[in-house]
Amino acid sequence: MTDLLEDVRSFIHPSTIVYTRRGPKEICDVCPGDEVVAQTGTFVAVAVVHRKPYRGLLLDIGGRGQVHEHHRLLQADDTFVQADELRAGDVLRAVVPKYTEDIPELTEEDCLLYGVMMVSARVDKDNVVTLRHNMLTSAAEETLKAGGVNFLHDQGAGTLVFMSPFRREMLLDESWRMRFYAPLLHLPQTKLRKLQQGLWYGSMASSDPADGDRCIAVSDRALAEAIRYIFLRTGTDLEYDGEVLRKPPGPIAEGSTGYVDRKIRSIDREEFSGELVDLETAGECDEERTYMTNIGASHNGGGKRNGSFAIYIEPWHADVFDFLDLKKNHGDEERRARDLFYAMWVPDLFMERVQSGSQWSLMDPSACPGLPDAVGQDFKLLYEGYEASSRWVRQVDARTLWNAILVSQIETGTPYLLFKDACNRKSNQSNLGTIRSSNLCSEILQYSSPAETAVCNLSSIALPTFARAEDRSFDFEGLHNVTKVAMRNLNKVIDINYYPTPEAELSNRRHRPVGIGVQGLADTFCILRHPFESPEARQLNRDIAETMYHAALETSCELAAEREAEILEYRQLASIEGKSKEIKRQINHILKRTRFTKEELERRYCPGAYDSYFWNGGCPVSKGILQFDMWDVRPSDRYDWDALRGNIEIHGVRNSLMIAIMPTASTSQILGNSECIEPVTANVYSRRTIAGDFMVVNKYLMRELIDSGKWNEQMKQRILAAEGSVQGIEEIPEEVRRIYKTVWEIPQRALIDLSADRGAFTCQTQSLNLFVGNPTPKVLTSMHFHSFKSGLKTASYYMRCQLKAKIQQFTVDPALAKVEKAAKADSAALACSRDNAEGCLACSA
Repeated sequence: MTDLLEDVRSFIHPSTIVYTRRGPKEICDVCPGDEVVAQTGTFVAVAVVHRKPYRGLLLDIGGRGQVHEHHRLLQADDTFVQADELRAGDVLRAVVPKYTEDIPELTEEDCLLYGVMMVSARVDKDNVVTLRHNMLTSAAEETLKAGGVNFLHDQGAGTLVFMSPFRREMLLDESWRMRFYAPLLHLPQTKLRKLQQGLWYGSMASSDPADGDRCIAVSDRALAEAIRYIFLRTGTDLEYDGEVLRKPPGPIAEGSTGYVDRKIRSIDREEFSGELVDLETAGECDEERTYMTNIGASHNGGGKRNGSFAIYIEPWHADVFDFLDLKKNHGDEERRARDLFYAMWVPDLFMERVQSGSQWSLMDPSACPGLPDAVGQDFKLLYEGYEASSRWVRQVDARTLWNAILVSQIETGTPYLLFKDACNRKSNQSNLGTIRSSNLCSEILQYSSPAETAVCNLSSIALPTFARAEDRSFDFEGLHNVTKVAMRNLNKVIDINYYPTPEAELSNRRHRPVGIGVQGLADTFCILRHPFESPEARQLNRDIAETMYHAALETSCELAAEREAEILEYRQLASIEGKSKEIKRQINHILKRTRFTKEELERRYCPGAYDSYFWNGGCPVSKGILQFDMWDVRPSDRYDWDALRGNIEIHGVRNSLMIAIMPTASTSQILGNSECIEPVTANVYSRRTIAGDFMVVNKYLMRELIDSGKWNEQMKQRILAAEGSVQGIEEIPEEVRRIYKTVWEIPQRALIDLSADRGAFTCQTQSLNLFVGNPTPKVLTSMHFHSFKSGLKTASYYMRCQLKAKIQQFTVDPALAKVEKAAKADSAALACSRDNAEGCLACSA
């Protein structure tokens, strides 16, 4: 399965030629630090060389090289296409290298002679040159005389013999084979053309650019690829058949656009067994993450992010106990798959059996069909029917399985926990069929089937942008407007996009789902001075969610109305008989701008709504049922929901789903915000991303301490000694300490309650991480059942636990560390003591 995940990268044959600063190399010989030609025409360093064992078919692209079917190549229209989508006659695009570096002491005459020698001379170990061909002798004599080189002319043999004016390493490799000296590949254009002229001379070929039948005989591949690079630099693409380099038919392309287009002669499939290779460059933009091969410009397949995969299973499955062990750090290595991610898709019936301590039956899905597609009461009737007929594999105490789930969460942070019935019952795609899983980050809930693969288009909004510190207010109007802009942009992404499979495109265009999320919620609370678990924070959180949902729905309805106007205009024009040129022009103008689905053209009511809007009796929104209605929640009076319902009844909505609270680790780092909906993990901490590790200080706390005159070296040391906590530092006012509690000091019930409040306005779901300093099955049970009873769809994404062993803090005064450790221990004892009569403050168990 791990190998399967790596197939998302695109790989190519190890013998494929890559153009580097040191000359053409087989890609298998490229090392990190080598510089390769990027799409910009300049050199960019290689960061990583990816290698992958592979046995199967490769695609041979016109005899130039072999690539994996997923490898992406640049087309003439400047878009990338997977190799398996190419056909003979398609045109690929090669980059004209721009890098130039002169060798001042090398004259144009030297370049001419060097070119001649490369293809028609024999050089021995003593650097003695024997130049063949009678027709070359007169021109060569003049060149040698001009350079003051002594030579011997054997007229009978038709050769010139002389000591080479070039150093031996400029002509021969370590195996005494003719090789181009790498610096000569980067000469200025005038010298480069003299070099090319010498190559034509040396091959007994015409130097007339109008001659379409020129060729250079060269059987050494490395030398041939160097010559190809030299001609590519002037916009000429030579074809090579293993013996001869030949100019393709037609006029020479001068490469003025920076590209040379190559028509694919043929595409064949070849068996391969061995190691494929791909490069990951250190480029900062897309063009610099593309590298040039002798096939064409290749998209950087390695990318910045590895492929990942989450597997969902329901607790009635007979293999569920083995499933829960797959990520554990101990046990039989042959029965572990730690690179994968795991999730439980839990029906309500299982939670009820756990609560009552009843028996639970494990079943074989092939012997008990229909369970994955059954939801709610239908699932209960089918499941209990299989139990009554003894079609189970074995039976266990429901709490035994529940404890196995919790132990896995404590040890590995997974499985994710999602409630199947809530996910389906509260979905606007419930008219399509049963949703059988979420995604890698547990925030996407969409219908999939063998015919269509669910796709979502995501963006997140930075909430601190709308927080006003001066009057401690929040700009809801600004958030509403930005959400509307994001909604329109994401809707466009659906139409203007690259789809890796037809099934993905089918799903995305049918249902048009998007997911708008947030980042910086904790920052927003800090700016407005709301403790995370305060009533003020809870109300603000709810108002933010309501604002975004209203803006998204309103915009989607507007988009449906605009689409409806386009459809009606097209229908009207298309229905005209005996169309004039002007009418035809108008129709063509519309069809150039957009395309219509069969559903849109045939539907009479709400034609601008997404295609599956009325399927199978219609989605909930088509019946006036919005997300908060499914939660039995009444929205505030901030927005006119009745007016919006009325508009939706007339026009429908353009998108089936709109809000999804996703993780935002990388984008939060870019914008300097806290991640997603989470509290800060510490007020001073190290943040690890794909770009490296960074020390982060809570800027709001630091500013507050500076303004109050409390920030100094000793204060910094005390916060470091307390591992980023300020709760034990009495010099900081209690009001400030409450605002800057870390996630380990905030009751997890508060996170769950905030999530439930958002959930009423979140039509997909939320990546809800939970944080428990001292996890036990009893603590986790309390949290998960609170989530279940609160109606959450996602009970937990990752279960985060604190390390038992702490890293030695060498920069912290040992005396300070001892004091802060004692203060923190007192706080922890109060927060999470099972003997605390008022209940656990960390999880409210």
